Amino acid sequence: MTESLEVFNAVDQVRRELIRVNERISDVVASVGKVDRNVEQVNRTQIAALAVSVARGSDLPPEVILDRAEMPVSEIAKTLGKTPNAVRIALHRARKKSGQVSDRRASSDG
Repeated sequence: MTESLEVFNAVDQVRRELIRVNERISDVVASVGKVDRNVEQVNRTQIAALAVSVARGSDLPPEVILDRAEMPVSEIAKTLGKTPNAVRIALHRARKKSGQVSDRRASSDG
């Protein structure tokens, strides 16, 4: 009988420790998610700054520079803090200005 109680207590202790470990893992996963979002935001900010800087040295708007880097319209919008529709309009105006009205993304990528 004493052995059964000892085994039960040992199993219960392991179970409690597993619960604590699982809680710690959940905390770490949540922290990693926050870090990932922060890194993504920093990357977007750096890319936007680079595109704006390059655009200053050329006659192209940053939307066109990012589009030529094959970034999807939705990502260009996030990167530049604009709506996808505003990006599409800027791209269309730039194409129209350059005489290149039809483009591979004129009607795609939401």
